[in-house]
Amino acid sequence: MGILSIVLLTTRARAHPFLSMFFTAVAMGVAYGIPGDQLSELVVQGFSKVLG
Repeated sequence: MGILSIVLLTTRARAHPFLSMFFTAVAMGVAYGIPGDQLSELVVQGFSKVLG
């Protein structure tokens, strides 16, 4: 579901890939019921691992 969202946002909506990944990460976290304070920490931690 997440990968499909990234692909659709990038190709159909012509959103920047970084924004597509960010919004998908937040949406998936909310969908899984992760609390907001923990969600922001996890998103930052995940992106810092990917970007180095």
